[in-house]
Amino acid sequence: MKKIAYAVMFFLMLQLIPFLATGDEIESIRNAVQSGLYDTEKINHAPIYIPDVSEINVIRAEKYEANPEIVQKYENAGMIAIEKMKKAILLYMGDEYDKKYGVDKRTQFLEYHIDSAWRLDDEELDNIYAQKQPISAGTVVDKIKMMVHELYDESISIELKRIEVVSSFQKGKMVSDKMTSLGDYEFGDLTGIGGYGIEAYPTLDGVPIIASAGSGYLERGAEKIYDVLYFAHPSADVFYYSDDYMNISMMNAYKTKEVVFENVPLCGFDKVYEIVEKYVDEGKIKRVYNISLGYIIYLDKKEEYSDKKEKNGKQRDYADYLLIPTWIIGCSYSENGSNDDQTDMNSYDGSEQQDLNYQKIFIDAQTGKLHDPKEVGSERYYADVN
Repeated sequence: MKKIAYAVMFFLMLQLIPFLATGDEIESIRNAVQSGLYDTEKINHAPIYIPDVSEINVIRAEKYEANPEIVQKYENAGMIAIEKMKKAILLYMGDEYDKKYGVDKRTQFLEYHIDSAWRLDDEELDNIYAQKQPISAGTVVDKIKMMVHELYDESISIELKRIEVVSSFQKGKMVSDKMTSLGDYEFGDLTGIGGYGIEAYPTLDGVPIIASAGSGYLERGAEKIYDVLYFAHPSADVFYYSDDYMNISMMNAYKTKEVVFENVPLCGFDKVYEIVEKYVDEGKIKRVYNISLGYIIYLDKKEEYSDKKEKNGKQRDYADYLLIPTWIIGCSYSENGSNDDQTDMNSYDGSEQQDLNYQKIFIDAQTGKLHDPKEVGSERYYADVN
């Protein structure tokens, strides 16, 4: 009987090895990245993001609904809540402008953008101004963070992904299949004033939730369970011209239901770099845009998932997901080492959004294990932490 008990204990210990393995603390990884030990030219001098936290956990999480009282407060102040669901909130201010000045004959133009905008410090953000805009991008970011804290709680915030500085509203006309400006569009006190578009990751206790597991593979496959992850994908988007003309969208904020493993040890950055370097040498990675440490959303093997939208006659919204610490490599990727029929890397503006070969590659932040982007089957969407 004792032999059976020991065997069971040994089996359980084997299951926990990935979460108990010795690893580097976040600060030592940060120091290693900043030490200059790695050939950043090989990875295109890509910015490397490490969250400003002292530890990172494995979390069982659930979707977090915005506080309905706070939503009502913003509605009372004139905002329109276009979406008020557990998975999403979209608040819009500007209906009076649209009714008075119209929406059909106006356009706007992208002046410039900054990808991996999390690398900008407060001073740099405060020095970004759109055309004749009295409010800096940094001030807008502070406003949005305050709104997010209020809508949820202090554990929820955002981490910048991309900032766009856009023109004032323009009178537009198509010329040779290209939209051109015919001058400023009359828009009251906002005539001639530029604005901002902001993309961000929702964060949980300071760690960005970057993507769901479905986005780390080349082939979606036929698994219907993919849809569950698709609708679990997190995002935060802001459009801002003034406090009277703006919107904020939060899609799939998450709150902690259970800390499965606390302060998990992490592998050294050398393992991450070796994988990226190998793919670069093999010609599979043409360009590295960024390398980020954050959470990826996986399905929980304890949970019953289905592609059906309803269960027992009720709208179904899955309660539990697993947030797994992961290194995410944002890159231009080609499995066969060529970019045939895809983006011409010599003719585009360097934006990952325009790269038709753009791919996220996942590396387990604890073990350093690569999640092969060629992998198929529904098992790749699940994390085993039991």
